[in-house]
Amino acid sequence: MRREPRRPVLLQGIALAGLAALLTGAPACGKGANGPGRDLPPYTGHSADLFDDGIEPDAVGFQVAAGAPPMSDTRLRERTQTGDAVVRVRVLTVTDKREDKRHTWQLGMHTLEHMAGAGPLDSDFTLEVEDTDPGAPMVHAFEGNLVGKTFVAFVRAFARAGAPDEWDEHFHLAGDTAAVKDAVQAAVLLQQVR
Repeated sequence: MRREPRRPVLLQGIALAGLAALLTGAPACGKGANGPGRDLPPYTGHSADLFDDGIEPDAVGFQVAAGAPPMSDTRLRERTQTGDAVVRVRVLTVTDKREDKRHTWQLGMHTLEHMAGAGPLDSDFTLEVEDTDPGAPMVHAFEGNLVGKTFVAFVRAFARAGAPDEWDEHFHLAGDTAAVKDAVQAAVLLQQVR
């Protein structure tokens, strides 16, 4: 997801701009000296594995071999503790875009609950999935059925490669289950006692 930095404007202007972006499905790009108020890491290595723009198969009802339960999932814990925001979201729209051999889907999301992280995240925002991202097969297979589904979204901003004054937000979507929510709360508590 790409975002514009916040600027002081009238509340009506914010609402109209947000509605326009949501309706057009256009991602915003972020710009600023050091990203959203801080130095940002590059989107490489372990961070790219954690915030992989992926969707867990069981989050869309696709059953695979059982993995680690959320409470013992070290990646979930690390996503919670290093992410800018962990939020429960509902998918409002799925927009399929094809431009110059580039295929992306834009997921219009609405925040239901803020669970962790101090980073700013609008209540309505867009996540972008490119056809090469780990989430692409899930979006392609379940495209129309994603609208109305709820997820737990782990979101983090990263410096944009080749553009040091711009940033992109990357994510990971997990199932909106009691087990995931409990694991997020446990990760927050662990971080607070350290």
